[in-house]
Amino acid sequence: MTNNSLNSYSVPLHACNRYRQDEHYWAYIKEKNKREKQYKKACIKAKELGIV
Repeated sequence: MTNNSLNSYSVPLHACNRYRQDEHYWAYIKEKNKREKQYKKACIKAKELGIV
């Protein structure tokens, strides 16, 4: 296993060392990361369409 391995919530294992390990926290982080990616994609698309 390398430092780039992911846990079941798509979080790198090396990031888990000093943070809460409970299921709800990692589910929150997974959803937060997903929303950030969607937002970035939407911003790129808006720039391409000249909306922003």
